[in-house]
Amino acid sequence: MTMRTINRASGGGDKVGSLRVCHLVSATNGARWAVEQLSWLRDRYGHDVTAVVGGSNGSLIDMLKEAGIRVHAEEGFGAYDSVASVLRLPAAVWRLAWWLRRERFDVVQSHLLFAMIATRFAAWFADVPVRLAMYASPFHLEVPRTFWMDRLTWWTETRLIASCKYTDDILARLGVASARRAVIYYGADNDQYDPDKTPAVDLRAEYGWPSSTKIVVKVAYFYAKMSDNDWVPAVLRGKNPKGFVDLVRATPAILAKHPETKVVLVGNGWGEPGTAYMEEVRHLVQDLGLSESIIFTGFRRDTAGILRGADVAVQASLYENVGGVIESLMVECPTVATAVCGMVDCVIDGETGILVRPSDPADLARGINDMLCDRPRARALAANGGLLARERFSLARTCADLDQLYRSERSVLRRRFYNPLVSLARCAIGVPILAWFVLRVAHRDFYMTSHWPTHRNRLKSILDTTFSFDTYWRSIANQLPYGPPPGTLLPLRIRWANRRVTAGLHLARWHIELPMHLRMYRQRLTSWVRSHLSTLRGQLVTAGLHASRRWVEAPMYLRMYRQQTVSWLGKHSPGWGLMRKLAELRRGLQPNGPGQAALQQTPIEPPVCDSAE
Repeated sequence: MTMRTINRASGGGDKVGSLRVCHLVSATNGARWAVEQLSWLRDRYGHDVTAVVGGSNGSLIDMLKEAGIRVHAEEGFGAYDSVASVLRLPAAVWRLAWWLRRERFDVVQSHLLFAMIATRFAAWFADVPVRLAMYASPFHLEVPRTFWMDRLTWWTETRLIASCKYTDDILARLGVASARRAVIYYGADNDQYDPDKTPAVDLRAEYGWPSSTKIVVKVAYFYAKMSDNDWVPAVLRGKNPKGFVDLVRATPAILAKHPETKVVLVGNGWGEPGTAYMEEVRHLVQDLGLSESIIFTGFRRDTAGILRGADVAVQASLYENVGGVIESLMVECPTVATAVCGMVDCVIDGETGILVRPSDPADLARGINDMLCDRPRARALAANGGLLARERFSLARTCADLDQLYRSERSVLRRRFYNPLVSLARCAIGVPILAWFVLRVAHRDFYMTSHWPTHRNRLKSILDTTFSFDTYWRSIANQLPYGPPPGTLLPLRIRWANRRVTAGLHLARWHIELPMHLRMYRQRLTSWVRSHLSTLRGQLVTAGLHASRRWVEAPMYLRMYRQQTVSWLGKHSPGWGLMRKLAELRRGLQPNGPGQAALQQTPIEPPVCDSAE
């Protein structure tokens, strides 16, 4: 394997040149941050970048190709939505590990939970030098059904990257040492959200509103409501994570103090479920009579200009990393956000914005009204927020921190990586863990979830049939004058008594029949063994007789074959005729007397030919 050159700088540590970096994302749509990070790492730091995605079609693939980034599509990678998809995980891990060994990347970084799981096994098996996992959200770390997946596999990573302090605290409670943790935020593009280069979009002129209209903007996709199951944090079950309903219900309190306010919702539905939820929010707005005050703009590409021209930006999310607030802070728009997860890192209450309680429309209306009433204070908070966002939450800062982390981890050359012996040893350790992971997820999280109600009803019917005297009791009670009416159930006390009696009868029956069955099976086993032993005994005796016969007859046959061989050799005398001929030829070549020697020395003249002839 060819190792990359390490340049030793005088008076400093080791510095590494350009690296081969691979980011793995299980999504095929959205995830624009992956394109931005890879583009900056390639253009600003000279790394050779590659992206691995979970399919061959989608907006993310189009953005990667448009940016000139190499894309490797791994079908079904990081998709756990059925038993079959989970059972296909070992094959995906094997293909990915083989591909990583062939490409010889220096750094492999995964995003999103299900991509992390497959990448951790594959990169560890392939013996990749630097293996990183960047948590886009603490979502799965607060769900018991997915928390154990991370706890089972995090030790295969070289470093875990938390994208907010909230996630870092959870990793610390998980037992991850501080030396293996880092905090790097998903930053926003500096150029796209530069307040000096971003012209404000005049929504007042676009919609024909008066110049005194106050504009409150929320930029977010309309996601569907979260499921009410164990795959979702308790605070989000059955709710929408972006808090659109809270903002709609807070609007009447805002209009009571500022009647000229317009609430603008920028974004479209994420898929068909998201579109259905957006229509549900529209119906709520119509039912509350707020159609003139709440505007749905749909998808807009000029979100930076809209935020630049707004009076207040709102993020009322119930559970969020730092989404939405970084962009509004960078363009210096006064921001009101809920105090959840990573948004408290960006929006510092009273310094860079106003924090409100989640799922509290009254408190949300209070924060927005404070911003609208005190405009000088709002502008001061927005300016402070812009400074903090550009310093700590920009894309430039994110890529600089990633580059520094890549180089510091890769500069530690502990040994020769991509070692096949190390890969074999890790496969011996990791394959049983992967098999147990697949079987547990497939059986407990998917198969039992969908099939347990059927099995439960079937088991219940079996138990009712086996341990119930209801049928017999009804047949007897119907003949009695004081019996219950036909078709009615007996009291629970009587039914449980019947089941206890039935269970006792079954136990008594097995207590009587079990010795009888044991004797019967023992007799069958004994007869089978005896019959087979007699057959085996006869076969052994026959084999012994054959062996003794061969032992006795073998010397006799050897003597006979030896005599026949000697007799044949005596008759044919092989080899003697050849030796005799060689002796005669030797005597013929030697001179016998002086006359013969002189004759041999006389030269022979060539014949004379007549020229006429």
